Amino acid sequence: MTDLGQQVKYLQEQLRIAQNRAAEWQKRYEVEAQQRRQDAELHRQTLLNSKSSAPNYSANRLTLPPSASESGERAIADGVANEIQAQVLGETDPVTLQAQLIQALLDNQRLTQALESERASHAKTRQSLTTALGDTIETLQQRRRLRPPKSP
Repeated sequence: MTDLGQQVKYLQEQLRIAQNRAAEWQKRYEVEAQQRRQDAELHRQTLLNSKSSAPNYSANRLTLPPSASESGERAIADGVANEIQAQVLGETDPVTLQAQLIQALLDNQRLTQALESERASHAKTRQSLTTALGDTIETLQQRRRLRPPKSP
């Protein structure tokens, strides 16, 4: 019977340990749930504050720089601006908006660098063509000087 008594005692100890662990996990769960509820409430308040100020922003139309002055370019640019505005105003998740902003800034930086590179390449090509044109004119002038005048 001692063997059976030891098994019962051992199982009772294991049950107590399991109940203690379950109580610890329950407490952790409750703390986590409370934190999530607080975060959810904070985000809800932030969203409500954002929505209350959104009409001020939606009333303003996005404007494009005057560089897109031709009517075809302006119509295409206005369409793109309207699509972007609708997409941004339709998004309510701050994390998504931040990610989109970061991506837009990175794209802007990449495109700015590409534009600068293209401008430098254009300037180099223009300089090369100007030099080639000047050399050609100079060569033509030399040939005219060396050619004997035509007699009538």
